[in-house]
Amino acid sequence: MITAEEFDQKFDVGEEMSEFMDLSTAKRPNHLNKGKVMLLQKIIDEIKEIPESRQEELYRLVQEFRHRDETVEPYNTPEEEIIEGIREGMRQALAGEVIPLEEMWEDIDVD
Repeated sequence: MITAEEFDQKFDVGEEMSEFMDLSTAKRPNHLNKGKVMLLQKIIDEIKEIPESRQEELYRLVQEFRHRDETVEPYNTPEEEIIEGIREGMRQALAGEVIPLEEMWEDIDVD
């Protein structure tokens, strides 16, 4: 057994230290495993094939994907919320709170 002080002294003078370490459970923080490297290479290869005219669109898509709130899953609205939305829509319709169809899309900017 070696003390921390002895370890430091040996390390400081450049001695081989592996005999004093248990590397069986060592981890490399932020190290990409082989699977991730392969996936990233596939992504890069695909990006290289995208025409320059579409690269800005791809960039916006990646930004949107990266900044999307991961806690909200689209198309996974709770049933109670859906039912409440239907009830509110029916209440508005019965109360005459409607918008004529021809006015429904006014002032909506669609690209």
